[in-house]
Amino acid sequence: MGWFWLVKRYFWFSLTVVVAASCFGLSGWQFRRLLARRAQNAEALAGRFAPLVDLQRTHPPIWDLNHRRIAAAGEFDYAHEIVLRAHEFQGAPGVQIVTPLRLPGTDTALLVNRGFLTADDATTPTDRGPEPTGRVVVEGIGMTLPESADSGGPLDHKASTTWRRLDAVGLRHALPYPFYHIYLLLPPDSAHHGFPIRQEPPALDDGPHLNYALQWLGIGAAVLGFGLLVVLGIGKRTENEGRP
Repeated sequence: MGWFWLVKRYFWFSLTVVVAASCFGLSGWQFRRLLARRAQNAEALAGRFAPLVDLQRTHPPIWDLNHRRIAAAGEFDYAHEIVLRAHEFQGAPGVQIVTPLRLPGTDTALLVNRGFLTADDATTPTDRGPEPTGRVVVEGIGMTLPESADSGGPLDHKASTTWRRLDAVGLRHALPYPFYHIYLLLPPDSAHHGFPIRQEPPALDDGPHLNYALQWLGIGAAVLGFGLLVVLGIGKRTENEGRP
């Protein structure tokens, strides 16, 4: 009987070791993601402080424009405007408006996120204000246009299509002309008033990875401690051995 309980005890202890090792592995994975994110943030920050790229004068490789400050001139194509639903600004529901900018001398458009518009149902804008016509000059931050499995989540509503997010795959079927795989985010500007309300670029922070890493580390340590103190009874054994 003694051998049976000994084997059983070490079996359960081995399970706690496996669980603890898994937790430590997840903690290490989150730490690696944290380091990768910090490296990406440093690269993005360097891009935002790099010299302005004027698309009227130069045409660098599009993959070099992520997080770069970009200036472009052209005419907005409001007929093919893209509405990104389910956004919020200062507690108010609304949408973000992305308008293709038709650049002179090319059939390729540059998508421009012009900002936030209020919408009671977070789908249909209620207050647009006057729209610029003719040739416009815009300056903002270049952001890589993602590609996802759901093609951006298009949804038909009230005879129009809204999108959950920008997505290159879905927009290939929605726009009648090619577009750059970088879109332009117009940040807040003291010279711009009214609607759309311009949005801040994505924050360059650590995200949740450090908290997750510490949580998994703590869980792994707790599980391993449980195995040592409760399953093996190391603390009790030492206490008993110390008694006369």
